[in-house]
Order: sequence, then C-alpha cells, then structure tokens
Amino acid sequence: MKIMITIITMTVVKKVVAKCAACPQARRISYRRSRFGRTLLLVLAGACAHAQALDPDWQPSQFQHDTYTREDGLPADVVWQVIQSRQGYLWLGTQNGLVRFDGVRFKTFDAQNTPAFGASDVRAVAETDSGALWAGTYGGGAVHMTGDRFTGLTRADGLADDIVYDIHVAGNGSVWFATAGGLSRLRDGEITSWTTDDGLVANRVFRIAEAPDGALWLATLTGGLSLFDGETFTNFTPADGLDSVQMHMLYADETGLLAGSYTGGLFRLDGTARPTPLARGDLPADLPMQAALRDRDGNLWIGSYGSGLWRWAIGGQATQFDLGDDSPRHIFDLLEDREGNLWLASMNGLHRLGEGLFRTWGAPEGLADTTFVVTGHGGDILVGSEGRGLFRLTPEAGIRRMTTADGLSSNSISALMVDSKDRIWAGTFGGGINIIDGQTVRQVGIDDGLTSDHVFAIHEHDDGSVWIAAEGGVNRLIDGRIETITADDGLTAGVVRHIMEDDAGRLWFSAGDGVTRYDDGAIESWRLSGGPVSVTWADDRGAIWIGMRNGGLARMKDGELFRFDRSHGMPQQSVMAIVADASGDLWLTGSSGLVRVSRDALDAVAEGRAARFETRLYNESDGLRSSQFLGGFQPAGFRADDGRLWFPTNRGLVVIDPDEADPIGRPLDLVIEQVRVNSEPAGPATELQLPATARALEIDYTAPRMSAPERIRFRYRLIGFDDEWQPAGDRRTAYFTGLTPGPKTFEVQASTTGFDNPSEVATRRLELYRAPFWYQTWWFICLALVAMAFAAFGVYRIAVRQSRLRERRLESLVNQRTRELRRALVKVERISRMDGLTGVANRRYFEERLARLWSEAVKVQVPISVIMLDIDRFKQYNDSAGHQAGDDCLRQVAAALESGVVREDDLVARYGGEEFVVLLPATDQAAALAVAERIRAAIADLRIPHPDSDVAQVVTISLGVATAQTGHIDSPAELIERADRALYRAKRAGRNRIVEDMAGTPRTS
Repeated sequence: MKIMITIITMTVVKKVVAKCAACPQARRISYRRSRFGRTLLLVLAGACAHAQALDPDWQPSQFQHDTYTREDGLPADVVWQVIQSRQGYLWLGTQNGLVRFDGVRFKTFDAQNTPAFGASDVRAVAETDSGALWAGTYGGGAVHMTGDRFTGLTRADGLADDIVYDIHVAGNGSVWFATAGGLSRLRDGEITSWTTDDGLVANRVFRIAEAPDGALWLATLTGGLSLFDGETFTNFTPADGLDSVQMHMLYADETGLLAGSYTGGLFRLDGTARPTPLARGDLPADLPMQAALRDRDGNLWIGSYGSGLWRWAIGGQATQFDLGDDSPRHIFDLLEDREGNLWLASMNGLHRLGEGLFRTWGAPEGLADTTFVVTGHGGDILVGSEGRGLFRLTPEAGIRRMTTADGLSSNSISALMVDSKDRIWAGTFGGGINIIDGQTVRQVGIDDGLTSDHVFAIHEHDDGSVWIAAEGGVNRLIDGRIETITADDGLTAGVVRHIMEDDAGRLWFSAGDGVTRYDDGAIESWRLSGGPVSVTWADDRGAIWIGMRNGGLARMKDGELFRFDRSHGMPQQSVMAIVADASGDLWLTGSSGLVRVSRDALDAVAEGRAARFETRLYNESDGLRSSQFLGGFQPAGFRADDGRLWFPTNRGLVVIDPDEADPIGRPLDLVIEQVRVNSEPAGPATELQLPATARALEIDYTAPRMSAPERIRFRYRLIGFDDEWQPAGDRRTAYFTGLTPGPKTFEVQASTTGFDNPSEVATRRLELYRAPFWYQTWWFICLALVAMAFAAFGVYRIAVRQSRLRERRLESLVNQRTRELRRALVKVERISRMDGLTGVANRRYFEERLARLWSEAVKVQVPISVIMLDIDRFKQYNDSAGHQAGDDCLRQVAAALESGVVREDDLVARYGGEEFVVLLPATDQAAALAVAERIRAAIADLRIPHPDSDVAQVVTISLGVATAQTGHIDSPAELIERADRALYRAKRAGRNRIVEDMAGTPRTS
C-alpha cells in the first residue's frame, strides 16, 4: 500500500510537554509529565495567559500569513514537523534536513554537513529536559544532538528500524521511538524493542502519546491503535469501532486524548475502553486527520491531509482557513509558539499565522481596498471608498453597504461628517453632497450653489453653519443659502482639503500652498513649502499642528512656526492625518506607514529643550497589508469612543488599539551560536582560549523571536580590545581582526526599542583569552628593551652628528618635493574626475563610484538609487539663446543639483550633453523620489527663462528614478538602464516630471 505520503503528522502529547517544561508559553501540552493531566493543563494555561492566541472573531484573511520556502532559505519545501526549543528557536524536520530557525535565518543539519545523519529526511524532532534534541530520519535512524555534538542511533545499535516516524521523551527520561519495524525504548543506555510478536497491533508505529497514568498510546499506519502499559498491549481495530486502520493523529487536550484517522474518524481515548467517536458538528466527516492543536484560548485547530487548516469547537462550528493562493492543503504538524503565533508544517513550506497589531477590513472581508475617509456614527464605523460606496461596520450586523442604488449621487465618497442632528453628510467626488437622515437621502450640489460637485471636506461650525471644501473654494451653508470664499478673498492657492475649528471658533483651511485662518470674516494665510497641506489639528496647549504631504509636520504656536524633519527623528516626510490618542501621543499617517510620537517630546524639540525625539513607525511587519495611508480627504483618521484609532489605506480600513500597540512580549534571549577563529569553528563556550595565531575572530549571535524579528537591533563590543559599542543593526555576526594578547570580554546586546532603557535590553557575554607569541611575553619584551637601550645608546653617540646634518638636508629636500608632488597629484586627480564645463563629476568617475557602491550595497543588503535627468528642450534653448547662454544654463543647473543632495556620499555627475545623473547610496525608492522632487523644484526655482519651450516659460527638467534592492536588479548597468527608461517615460509623458521605475523595487503585500 502506498501510504508513505500520509506519514506525516505531529506528535501529540509528547512535544507539548518538552516545550512546556522549558517554557509554559509554548503550547503543545501532554499528560506525560504528570498523572494529573487536567490540572497541569490548567496551570500551564494560566501561565500562558499574558500571550494571547489567535482571536476567534477574526476572519482568516485578517491574520498575518507568512510563508517560508526554499526561496527563503529552507532546504526543502516539505516540512514534516515543527517544535520550539527552550532557547526560543523553531526546529523543523524537513525532507532535506534538520533546520534551526531564529525568525530570520535558517541553519540546516543534514547528511552532507553532519556525518551522524544517516539520511537527511527528518520526520521527527523532540527535546529533552536537558535541552538536547532527538531527530528521527526516514531510513537513517535517529540522531542525538547535544550542543554541537551529534551521535547516531540505528538498527545496528538495536533500534527496531531505521525509519523513525516519531520520538517521545517520557517523564522518567526514557526515549521512545516509533519506527517502521516496531516500538523501541532507550533507557539507561539500553535499547529494548517490541513488535507484533509481543502483541503490538502492527509494526509500523506512527505516533506515540502518553496517557495521564503513564501508559503509552500508539497509532499505527496499518493496524489501528495499541495501548501499552509497559507489560502488555491492548489493541483497538475497526472491530472495536475505529473507522480505519490508518491512525495518523494523536492529541491531548484538557478533556483527554484524541485520535484521528486518515479517513476522517475522530475518537476520544479513555483507558482500556473502546474509542468513542466524537460528535463532529459541521466538521466534514471525511476530513483526513493529520495534526491537532488546542491553543491557549481554547480553540482547537486541525491540520488535514488535502483539505487545509480548520478551527473547530468540539461538536460545534468548524471554520476552514482559506489563506489564498498559497494556502497549505497538506498540513503535517501544528505549533503555537510562546508569542501566540500558529505555525503550520506543510507540503508547501512553513507557514505562520499571527495577529498583527492592526486589524484590516478590505475587499477580502467585504469592504473595499481603496478607502478614503472614516468616522463614527452611533457606535458604528462609517467608511467612504473609491467607487464602492459608503460602508457601515456594526458590531452586530457586520458590514452594510450603501451605493447609488440606495440613493447616493456617487459611489466615490470623499468626505464624511455626522452633524448635531445625527445626520450623515457624505461628500462625493463628482456627485456633490448626500445628506442621509434615516432612510431619506437629499443631495446638495453645484445646482444649489456649490462651487463644484467634487467635495473634499465637510465641517459643522458651532454656530450651526456647515462648511464645505470643494473645487473652486470654500462654501458656507447656512439657513438654506450658500456663501463662497475663494482665492480672491484671501484663501491660499490650491484646493482646500481639510477644515478644522479651534477652541476659539476660528476655522483653519488646509490647501495646496499653505493654511488659511478664518475668524468671522477676517482672513489670514501662511504659505508653506512641502505642500499640499493635508491636515491641521489644534491641541489644548494653544498649538496648531500642520501635516503636509511632502513637507512633514509643523507646529505653529505664539506666531512662530517650527518644522520637524528627519534630523529631529521624523521617519517620513509625509503626514496625511493627525489623530491624538487618550494618552496625548500623536498618530501621523503617511505614505510609508503610521508614526506614533509623544506630543511632549515634539514640544521639547520645538522649544529647544531637546535635539531629537523617539518615534515608532508601523508598517507591514506589524500587520498592515500596506503601509501607504491615504489622505487629502476629511476625515483621514478617527478616534472612536473606545479609544481605538481608525485609518484608511490603499488596501482597506485598519484599526489599532493604542494601549496594545507596543505589547511587552517575551524578553529577548540572546544566544551566542558559534565562534570562528581564522574561519575555523571554535565554539561557542562560556570561555574560549584562543591561540597566538588567531588573526581573525567571528562571533555569530542571535535572539530568537518569531514575531517581527526584523525589529531586533544589535550592538557589540570587545572589552579589552575596543571598548566602544559597535552598532550592528540587524546583522548577527561580529567581526574582529588584529587581536592583541590577553583576556577580553565579548559583549553583545539586543533590543527592539533602542538601548537607552536597560530593562528592555538583553545582554550576553563571552570570555576570551588570546595567548601571546613568545616575542609578546613580558620577559622577552623586558630583555629586548634592555638590549635595545644599550644598542641605541652606542649608536647614538657615533651617529648623532652625521644624522643631524643629513636630517636637515633631507628634510628640506623632502618637504619641497612633497609639496610639489601633492599639488600635482591633487590637480591631476581633480581634472580626471571633474567635468570641465560644469564643475561636477564626470561620467567616468560616476561609473567608477557606482561600481564600488554597488558591491558595498550587495554586501550589506541595502538599496541604492539612481536619478537620471535631462534639461527639457535644451537644443531649442541653445538655438534660441546661443551656446554661451547654454553653457551658463548647464553651470547653473549643475550648481542647483549639488544643492539638492545633502549627504556626503551622494554624487552629482554630468552624464553627457544636457543629461545629468545623481547617485544615492543606501537610499530606498521613497527617499529617492523625495530627492528627485527637491531637485526638480530647485531647477524650477532658478527661473531661467526659456525662449522656445513648449513645456514652460522657464528651464525645466525631466527625471527618471530607479532603485535596486539586492536580488531584484542584476547589475549597475541594469540600474542605469532602468533609470534611463524611466526618464524616457517622463519625457513622453510631457516632461517637467518625475517617473519612477517600479520593476526593480519589491513590493510587500
């Protein structure tokens, strides 16, 4: 029978306890550690209470789903088993080896690099109380791993068979092996085996579980179940009520033991009584059982062979988890880690399900992906979308949708407001305003006096008037009539996209060129660069906070304007919405994520009491489907009565609870994995003795973390060699060369929140001693010093006079020649690198610099960006104004370009003719686009008249931006080619614009 493919499921009761003994947070709980199984489960469940499981109210699509395959470093896509060790690692049994995973890196142990493995197909993994590991292979027996030592155990040593399906560590220290040839036990160095000749129901034992009384339940592939009390076997077959002889699942929960079959049977096991079929509710009757897990919140998860993942209340509702195109269908093992993530070992890789900090409603949940505005109404949440109408999220009825079929004038909702009469005002893009009062809908549009049917903001003033921002101006609706304020009345130029009322009743209008304050007919405006202005917010301290699409955040107080930028700690220069939480922190949405920052810290910087502030940037790693938040419509953010914050994005509506936005997780556990001396492994150990020949030292370290491991940052130092901390970022290897003799202490720290708070920093130390060479010993140095002193004294008396004369002559000659040579070299070097006309770098130097920076970017895994730009209609400029004027124009453009880049490593070069190039190392696409916009604006600000341009009356430029992430663009030449193609598209699109190349930059969904 070809049942080998079905051989893959999880260890039931066994692995649970191995984890819980080390860390009660890891959930795979077995009865084998105690005869009081139910009590143990309750105790462990209480210990795990601070780490929540997956919320049963969430839809499958709302969880974070990460998939790891060979493309991510796994040696094989087939993952049979997953456990979590005491140190926090995940250990995986895969088709091509035993794998250790720290959340970032995979380390593989197989027959190629570890001789103890007789085969690389690892089917079972278990951990002992001492932290040692057992791995069972298909055809190579078992392997015992203690530290970095591996020992094999095969049939030649007494094992029943070299095909090992499962390994169980009993409470008394015995190790049990489920093999294709029977059951084996290792105890006190001796192996004992049992087969059908001893009463076992079948030799192909697949899973082992321990009952509360210490007896073993054995699931077989060809005979059913056996219960072994250490002396005799009690067997259960289809004649005893089983639906199949192929029993693939054993699991222990707080009510006892469960067994599942390949044909869908599910039974409760209780002593020597016949297995009792469970009421299945709406769980499919033919669901092939492979794995089960009860999480710390009591949800039962079932992994099936061919039908994916299910969540089931025993005897009740069953939910199949469809995770999209890469949803695993064949699930062999399940694990809930200490942080509440659910891990799936499957036929197509390792999968993680976890709750991000954000919950999202988008198209998969029945809402819309592109959402513009959000507000509250009677405890519900109202959401305006692009082209999909108005949505209402209610706790009871879920999602309700209102469209043109229900009386709306347009399905693109661009503004929302609930007035004092509990009416909903829904502004649209092209359909004016819809006033929704119960079941009736009334429209107000251009025919009623609005300046336009394109509405961006609606606000009800304390005097009862309603202010409406639309194209063409601001409209005031009062007593049934509409009054209009436009740029002619003093409004700043551009469309008004936000209206805010301060405590004094004054209105603030956010527009393209700045902000306008309206005070009972008196108008005062402030022009701001970096616009358009997206939002304003008035705090209770008399400050007005201003958010700009490209200019970041500003504070206006007592007539003074202060602008915050990256030098102060702002992680992005885009602010679409400003929402304050109950603690006073500000939440700022932007094009690269959501920023949380303390208002007190902002005030301290603005008032000169501090130089920088700390922020927290939330992005895809925190559970967002997209870090691109939308703005320019009102309201683009909303704080509900329960304190939760709601924001629209281009991938749906998101909500976050500020009180749970930075959960205190399990403390980081730093591990020093390996030490290499002169590229040869030498550890790790608590103390290392290094030979005198030690030239290079490498130390691998890590901090296993399964949730957002990319947020962990490291730093290290070698006390006694270099006492200064070396920031390592997310790099997990320390490098040292030129070690001096003597004792040293390697110290490494890890943190997710910075290193200022010692309570949030994990530290690990390793003592080292490098032996000296014989000539570095103290006695040799003393003898050498004495001999040198005598020799120096004698030589000195003989040569002092000649030395002084010769020194004077040589010093004079050398100084003269050195000065001449330096001047000549500097001149030659400058000429070889500089463009003679513009004074910027030439193309040759640019290509040399790009090649060097490309190699560095590949090595340290950072992006690199190139901006190609061309002066629009330069030939016509030359023809009309003359070549001398053209040369002057090139020089002015070059000077403006150099003012547009601010970092020392950035480079501006003339690429040829009127074409220039800007090289931006360690710069991602968003930052490169910001530089490109700054350059484009700088050229336009030169206001160089162009006598013959169809683009503008002044000289303008077109720009193409390309960014390379490692592995997505093959060479510097391709990066330049992509930037050039983007430049060509900018010209084709009408010039005087920026076009970005999207092919070279990966997008994370």
